Amino acid sequence: MKVVTDQLNTIFKPSFEGQFGYMTNKHDFEGTANDYTATAMKYLVGAKLNEFLLPNTKLAVYYAGYQGTNRGYVSTVGTDTGYFQDQNNLGRTVSQDLLYVEANYYDLSFGYGYGNLGLSALAASGTTPAQPAQSAKGSVFKISYKVNF
Repeated sequence: MKVVTDQLNTIFKPSFEGQFGYMTNKHDFEGTANDYTATAMKYLVGAKLNEFLLPNTKLAVYYAGYQGTNRGYVSTVGTDTGYFQDQNNLGRTVSQDLLYVEANYYDLSFGYGYGNLGLSALAASGTTPAQPAQSAKGSVFKISYKVNF
């Protein structure tokens, strides 16, 4: 589900955006004990000031997140992208969140984001508790300029 407003006719001409998605997949392998259910939820909220301080200047702030159970992240070799897929990982949860700010002046754009990627711990086995996976924190930075020929 996605909801986007038009620019409001007030100071800074703000607009707002929200997104939410949820899915569940049940994997039933007849005659085995390998059955599992995978779930995923993603969300995004954002606000954009379409006339920020100077003409043709915009400032936007977004917060986005993802949480999946029995989902695994697959890194695409040789690129900076990847994807999530169903994977029976004993109920572990993977989560991501990102706070992102972008400023635009005409066709010049600057963006910065800070986020987390984390995994839950596996269930304890016997008397020894499982160790939680280490969370990863990271930053993203973008500068772009559009040129027409």
